[in-house]
Amino acid sequence: MEAHVPTTLVWFRDDLRVTDNPALSWAASRGEVAGVLIDERPRSRRTATSKATGRVV
Repeated sequence: MEAHVPTTLVWFRDDLRVTDNPALSWAASRGEVAGVLIDERPRSRRTATSKATGRVV
């Protein structure tokens, strides 16, 4: 029987800092992490390009 590994949801409210984010560090110490960022800017203001996909995000 496998041990249950909890998944913790981390809400990135203001930015995507991962190197100095206490909530993310705490969540990672407990097990799996699912990160969430909700971009509520109007679609016309979303001009950043994702380096991973090359798509506008």
